[in-house]
Amino acid sequence: AEHVRRALDQNQGVLITPNHPTHADPFVLLEAVDQMRQPFFFLTAWQVFAATHRLGRWILRQHGAFSINREGTDVRAMRQAVEVLEKGRCPLVVFPEGEVFHLNDRVTPFRFGAATMALRAARRGHREIACVPCGLRFTYAKDPSEKLSAVMDKLEMQMGWKPRQETSLARRLERLTAGVLYLKELEHFGAGQSGDVQTRIERLIATVLGRLEDRYAVIAGSRTVPERVKQLRQRVIQGSDIAARDRVRLAQFDDDMNQLFFVMQLFSYPADYLQQTPSLERMAETIDKLEEDVLGARSARRRGQRRAIVEFGEPIVVKPAEYTRSDALQLTSEMHRRVQQLLDGVPTAPPLPLPEPLIPALNVLDSPEQTALTPLFDQATASL
Repeated sequence: AEHVRRALDQNQGVLITPNHPTHADPFVLLEAVDQMRQPFFFLTAWQVFAATHRLGRWILRQHGAFSINREGTDVRAMRQAVEVLEKGRCPLVVFPEGEVFHLNDRVTPFRFGAATMALRAARRGHREIACVPCGLRFTYAKDPSEKLSAVMDKLEMQMGWKPRQETSLARRLERLTAGVLYLKELEHFGAGQSGDVQTRIERLIATVLGRLEDRYAVIAGSRTVPERVKQLRQRVIQGSDIAARDRVRLAQFDDDMNQLFFVMQLFSYPADYLQQTPSLERMAETIDKLEEDVLGARSARRRGQRRAIVEFGEPIVVKPAEYTRSDALQLTSEMHRRVQQLLDGVPTAPPLPLPEPLIPALNVLDSPEQTALTPLFDQATASL
């Protein structure tokens, strides 16, 4: 928190760029807000607002959230974000990964929107912009293996298998993910494929994306998978708007959007994530994803109390100047590197009992009692 306070004391605009491993991340950062007594603004996907009721949307706004359409060119949201950085008295939080990937200690490629906001604000010349990397990491306070095993029972039965409770959790996961991948290869190729798991995942991603890029006349270039998916989503949405009354075409667009969602699901399962370090947290994250992707859960259920570690790193200071797209790409790469560096510096510990949660916000997340967090944004909002 010292890096954030120092930047604010120096009258710098502050952009905070955390990784996004869980759906709980904004709530953990709200606890940082309470502990620092410093309001944050949160750039939030419009789907979050659309999925909640009127009271929920009001609460989101009271806690500094405002929405953005990630799939289009949301000029209004971009303008508001730049204005917060240029003139506001509160930091702006943007999750540059753009999605929740359930990868607790690995950062996926950042989109360059956050860097673009910082550069645009700096280019206006009013003040420097401090881009503060933020690492979020979660560990279980108590071994959740029993609850994880129960979810594995359901997953194996969903596959038509008998639960293998006598087998280690790591082996059961390896077997299940191999089975799911094989079924998807049957769907798209007509047969299981050869090669190691990562090669097969990449081949399946390339096949689905290539088919859609041909259909929508999109050139992939050197873009990352999330960037390619974003561009295709934009084309699908544009087509859906044009064909609003054509049921056949709308059905095709709907199927194409589902295929893009499937690609992002595949992308969130790097083969070496479990092979490299089959830690309890990594196995739990993989089971969380499978519960959502295979069992259709809207969000993975709670397995027990977790400890959250939030670390702010040395900021990247962007000075007032003219900037190009290549500068945005370079800044994005450096943001990504520094967040991963923060995560790499957090020691991995075995599950330990916690007499008191290190971050009290986790009591809100992991207990039935939903305690309201104090909104601090009336004065901050009035300044915009």
